[in-house]
Amino acid sequence: MKNAMNIVIVILSLLCLLLVILVDLFTFELKPDKGISGNGNPGVIFFVLFILLYAALIMSIYMKFLKASGRRYAYAFAGFGGAGTILFSILLIKYVVSQYEEFAGRLEGFGVLNQYTNTVFVNFYSFVLGLSVVFTTIGLVHIVRRRIKKSTR
Repeated sequence: MKNAMNIVIVILSLLCLLLVILVDLFTFELKPDKGISGNGNPGVIFFVLFILLYAALIMSIYMKFLKASGRRYAYAFAGFGGAGTILFSILLIKYVVSQYEEFAGRLEGFGVLNQYTNTVFVNFYSFVLGLSVVFTTIGLVHIVRRRIKKSTR
C-alpha cells in the first residue's frame, strides 16, 4: 500500500508539471504593437485539468505524510516548507506583478482569466508554493499534536 501511494504521488506530480507546461504552451502571448486575439481560451482546458489533478496531489501528499511517517520529520517539514512558502510567495508575487505590468491595461474588457493570463495563475511558482504550504501544514500539525500530547500527560 505504501508503494502504491508513492506511485500515485509521483504520477500526479508529473502530470501536474506536464499540465503547467501545456497551460504555458496554449496561453497566447501578448505582443507589443500587435492586435488582441479573440479566438477563445484553449489553455483553460489544461487549467481545469491542472486544478483537479493538483487537488488530488495535495490530498495524496497530505494523507501520506500526516500519518506516523511524517512525525519524525515534523520540524524539517515545517522549516523547509515554511522557507519554501516564503521564497516562492515572493517569486510568485514578482512574476504576477511583471505579467500585469507587461499587459499595461491592454486587456480591458477581458475577464481576469483569459487567453493571456492563464500562466499568471498556473505556473511553476504556484505549483511549488502549494506543495510548500502542504509540507508546512503537515509539519505544524505534527508539532501541535506532539505538544498537546505532552501537555495532557
